[in-house]
Amino acid sequence: MSSEQVLASIQLERYYARRLSVQVSEESAFVSANQPKGSLDIDVSVKHKVEIAEKDKRARVTSSCTLLPDTDSPERPFRIHVELIGFFSYAGSEENEEELKRLLNVNAVAILYPYLRATVTAATLAANIQPIILPT
Repeated sequence: MSSEQVLASIQLERYYARRLSVQVSEESAFVSANQPKGSLDIDVSVKHKVEIAEKDKRARVTSSCTLLPDTDSPERPFRIHVELIGFFSYAGSEENEEELKRLLNVNAVAILYPYLRATVTAATLAANIQPIILPT
């Protein structure tokens, strides 16, 4: 076995939160802390967008997540929106653009997802509402 370092086909260089929004309704904000917390169905929408700069062998991946409680009430208890941008580099000659897009849409999104998940949880904790932990 060679002692050379084997690099992954793609590598996360950096990421940042482009948008982070938590809106809590006044009605929800003043609910007594002594009341038992019930379960609430939440509509979760996760979207991804991949942009490739072939010249630089870099890609930009945008992952966004919107959480809305599924309720009949016109006033939802909260609304959360998180959008992360990840910058990736990729190695090797990806001759097939479709294969590169597939690699980035699957692997780069999977690499960025834990950061999206942690940001959603941190945002709900900071808003002092019941923490929401997205599934792995």
